[in-house]
Order: sequence, then structure tokens, then C-alpha cells
Amino acid sequence: MPSSGGGVHPIAYDSKLNVIQHALGTHTAVSRVQGTRLKAKREIRIASLFRDAPAAFLRMIVVHELAHLKEREHDRAFYALAEEWLDRRSPGDWNQALMELGATVCTPRDPGCAGCPVRAGCEARAQGAVERFPEKRPRRRPVEVAVAEGPAWVHPGDEDPVAQAEPWVAFLPSLDPTTMGWKERAFTLGDHGAFAGPLFDRNGNAGPTVWADGRVVGGWAQAADGTVVYRLLSEVPRRRVAQLEREAVRLSRLLEGTVVKPRFPTALQRELATGE
Repeated sequence: MPSSGGGVHPIAYDSKLNVIQHALGTHTAVSRVQGTRLKAKREIRIASLFRDAPAAFLRMIVVHELAHLKEREHDRAFYALAEEWLDRRSPGDWNQALMELGATVCTPRDPGCAGCPVRAGCEARAQGAVERFPEKRPRRRPVEVAVAEGPAWVHPGDEDPVAQAEPWVAFLPSLDPTTMGWKERAFTLGDHGAFAGPLFDRNGNAGPTVWADGRVVGGWAQAADGTVVYRLLSEVPRRRVAQLEREAVRLSRLLEGTVVKPRFPTALQRELATGE
């Protein structure tokens, strides 16, 4: 895939993307002056909801956001660029080759420029600045803040109180960091956090979860035909139930019959998938 100028930072999943408003992915391009140099940062994030989505679907999102770094509007130039960048023959081989190049040849501590198959197009080598990459980022110590449950830690600059979130619902996938990423999860999980319970397997891995207003209220799975089915484990307001119904229909249509089969399904997943 051609360079978009200035490089693109690693693509990451983001559990905070509002997929309810159809934000499948986002792209940012920010330039800052550091000393006498202009530093550019380009970043692509994909909604964590699609962590287990088919590879072809993820490639579509990435190419879409990459093309937006050059063409902002959804016009003819944008779609022509996306078509050019998407290798329809073997995009998986291309991605694998890039990963192996970084793991075996262009390593951070000892880049093997002499044996690199793409050295002719390497901007760092052309500028004589191979040793400067990857750029080292200074470590930022977390800042301790006080919350209702006790002490907590946030990134520097995130200490200010956040505004009350708008009402929302979501269907998050297995192992999503929003569910898995907390040692003390009672705030979001309530009484549903027991290992080997309805939402977790015996090793503590979380299955797909249903969320409403920042709390886990149930779990979901897919029937044999790909339809999203769910079960509520907590009482939720009637208006949230209606939102959940609409979200289940939207997600079913988005997956288009593709059934994502977990390697280690939870008990609730098995029950929902088989209709028991």
C-alpha cells in the first residue's frame, strides 16, 4: 500500500467509538511543531465491536480510513484511491509479508538494510535517519484520582471530570477490553462477574456482553442463521429494551449471515446459539 506521507501509527481497536452512530472506524492526522521540526501523527482506530469480524470486513474499514487521509470527501477520487490501495488478489499475504519484514529484517534495534527487499523505497534510509526509528516515546506516569470506589489511575491530562454520557446500548464481543480490562469490575458487571458464570468461562474469559448505560445487563450470541439473539440478566428500562431490539437487528444485518464461532464459548452462548 502506498505511503500516505509521514507514516501511519499502528492501527488499534477502540472500545469508545460510538458504533451506534455508525462509526466503524476513525482516522486522525495531526501536525505539531516540536523544536524546529514539524511532526505529523496519523492514526486509525477500529471499533472494538468488530475485533472478531471477518478479515475482509476489517480490511475494508482500514482501506476506507487510509483513503480518507488523502481524500476527505466520499467523491470519485476517494473511491478510486480506495480501489487502487486494496489488493484484491491476496491482501492477507501482503499484510503477513509486512509483519514478517518487521519481525525478521527491519527490526527496531538492528535494521538489516542491506538485505531489505524494499530498501529502495525506504524514506528513513534515503534521509540517513534509520537509527531514529521507531521513535521512542517518553513514558508517562499515571495520575492517581479519587472515585467513589476508591483510588484510580488515569493518563496525564485526563484528570478532569467527564460529562455525563448520553443514554446508549451496545453489543460487545468476546474478550472485549471494556469487559476484561478491569481488576475491580463490580461497577460494570454487578453480580454477573463470576468465573464459569453465564458471561465467563472457567478461565475468566468474557463472552459477548450486552451493555446499557455503562453497565453489563446481559449476554448475546448468534443463531445458526447468523441472527443475533440475547438474554437480559438485569432489569433495564423499557426504552432501553426497545433500543436493544433495534441494535440486535442492526448487528444481524451488519454481519450478513456470517457466524462468528468462539473457540471457548460461555454457557450462555451455547444456550442462546442452540435455542435451549
